[in-house]
Amino acid sequence: MSVLEIVGGALLLIAAVVLIVIVLMQHGKTSALGGAITGGSSESFLGKKGTSTADAVLTRVTRIAAIVFVVLVVAVEIAMTIAKH
Repeated sequence: MSVLEIVGGALLLIAAVVLIVIVLMQHGKTSALGGAITGGSSESFLGKKGTSTADAVLTRVTRIAAIVFVVLVVAVEIAMTIAKH
């Protein structure tokens, strides 16, 4: 196992964990059971505007993290292919 494989694997693992955490931090688009329990109130302690702004930021960060992950996967694959020849 070369240094390139170890570094590439570590970077992919870190990027995958970051992407998973960001996705899990987002709120769902529906309030199925949560709406029944809380009475259907869509307003939280942050207010409607605060939550939508936080959701918009998380959505933007998720897109950026996903793009970085895909670019990293392609770059590692190209580097591994070049290193083997």
